[in-house]
Amino acid sequence: MLEDEVTKYERVIYCLDAMIPTLAAEKDIGKTSGFAMGLGWVSIIPAIGLLLLMNFVYAPLGDPNADPTAHVVNGNVWIRPVNYGYYGEWLTYVACAVMFLLFMIPFFFTKEKTRPKEEMKFKNLVKDSFGQLYRTFRDIRQHKNMFLFIIGFFFIVDVANTANLIILNVLRDGIGFPESQSLILELPVVVLAIIIIPIIGWLGDKIGPKVTAYIVGALYLVGMTCGAFAIWYGEKNIVPEFSLMFILTFIMMISVGVGIGATWVVQRVMILKLAPPGKVGEYVGFSYITGRLNASVAFLIWGGLIALFYNHFEAQGKPWRTFSVALLFLIVLLIIGLVITYFVKLPSDETRKKWAEEYLEQGMKTQTELEASEQ
Repeated sequence: MLEDEVTKYERVIYCLDAMIPTLAAEKDIGKTSGFAMGLGWVSIIPAIGLLLLMNFVYAPLGDPNADPTAHVVNGNVWIRPVNYGYYGEWLTYVACAVMFLLFMIPFFFTKEKTRPKEEMKFKNLVKDSFGQLYRTFRDIRQHKNMFLFIIGFFFIVDVANTANLIILNVLRDGIGFPESQSLILELPVVVLAIIIIPIIGWLGDKIGPKVTAYIVGALYLVGMTCGAFAIWYGEKNIVPEFSLMFILTFIMMISVGVGIGATWVVQRVMILKLAPPGKVGEYVGFSYITGRLNASVAFLIWGGLIALFYNHFEAQGKPWRTFSVALLFLIVLLIIGLVITYFVKLPSDETRKKWAEEYLEQGMKTQTELEASEQ
């Protein structure tokens, strides 16, 4: 992008997060976000390759298995076995750590533009961090649309985080795929995600992030409905062949794979559209904090649903249908999030331009810096 293509106003509007500010013009925020997210998904390919390698090396241990429907008889007692497979071997985690270190090497040579600041003592740094968190929460509540967006996307991101956590378990324990087969089938899904996620970002620029959020929501809705149907009627006996049940399963895999990345792209673009320039960093950081909380909530919700419905379906001799009900519950959370997001109003271009002009007049200071200068 040529420097003269980016106006002074456009450079004020930050992109994605603090790592890549001022890299994109206002009209290219979604495109840049989608491209960055799609590029990030490239790293999943070597990760899947590593897991396949570990699965091959530790093949005698068998596939990892947390399937509550697999029973073995020990005397007169039925036991539900948990087999860790390569998950329980130290080499798996050492190999992951080594790969992480290798991919981090380019960041060691990355130089950021920073403003010189006085070093703070650890005690003051902790105090200032929690104070900043309180001020950000207080400020977000005063911005109705941002507050609505954070609440609405809490539900939507909950669906994305849950899907990210459980997709392999669903394929293995609900559909019936072996571990290695699930990983191999994930490869074309990742390739499709790398291609489609930048398109989602481009749509965010062309038709707006709010409409794009509905498109991503529809993608989840279709995929999870297909998955719930396949699990319910597939009898945990679906094989990779040209059949209705496998096609429905693959649609679920694509929707989850693309939806996870697309959700985070839309979230970032929405924040950048809603936040005044001086508050972008604060609001992006606050959304990440809620995202980490959301990941914990997602895990508890999914585990709770499995625990709640398992005994009921086990009594019917079809315990795998528990996963189907859990997926349908995620659809309910998704709809709640989309309904709340419907009431979020994006600021007009005139309002955003006014924010940018005020930010420039204030010397491009954040809200925290302005409050400190007034004291």
